[in-house]
Amino acid sequence: MYRTTRLRLKAALEDVDRLVASLPALLAWAEAHRGDRTGAVAPADFALERAVERLFQSMSDVGLIVVEWVVHREAGGFEAMIDILLEEGAVLPQAADGLRKLTAAYRTVSREYLSRSLDAAALLAEIRPALQAFVDEVRAFLRAEGVALEDSAGPAGNASAGGGAGEG
Repeated sequence: MYRTTRLRLKAALEDVDRLVASLPALLAWAEAHRGDRTGAVAPADFALERAVERLFQSMSDVGLIVVEWVVHREAGGFEAMIDILLEEGAVLPQAADGLRKLTAAYRTVSREYLSRSLDAAALLAEIRPALQAFVDEVRAFLRAEGVALEDSAGPAGNASAGGGAGEG
C-alpha cells in the first residue's frame, strides 16, 4: 500500500473516531437548539445532516481503501463495499448494519434533501455503537493483515507497510 494511501486511511479512521466521540455532545446541543420545526429549518438539523455526510464520507474512504488495497477486491457500490468488508472479516454484522443505515441516510440527505424526512438525531444515536465498532474492527483487521497505519518512513519517506516492492 502506498504511503499516501496509508496516511489517508489513518486520517479517515481518526475522523470517524473523532466524529463518533463528538456525537453525544452534538446530539445534546441539537436537542437544546431544535427550535420551531413548523417552518424554517433549524441550524441543529443542518449540523446533524452534516455529521451524517462527514461520517459517511470518512466511512466510505476507509471501506474503499480496505476493500481495494488490503483485500484486493472491487466494490460495485457502497452496499457491495459493506458486504465485502463483512465477508472478509473486516467488520462484524452489527457494524455492517450500522454502515447500511448510514449509507441510506446519506442518500436521503444528498438526494432527497428537500423532503427533510431524515431524523438524523435518532439515526446517529442508534448507529453510534456500530460506528465505534467499525473503527475498532477495521483497526484490528488491519493489524491482523500486517498493515501498519503509523508512518514508519525513513528520510526518503518511502516506506511501504503492507505493500509490495516498488510501492511507496
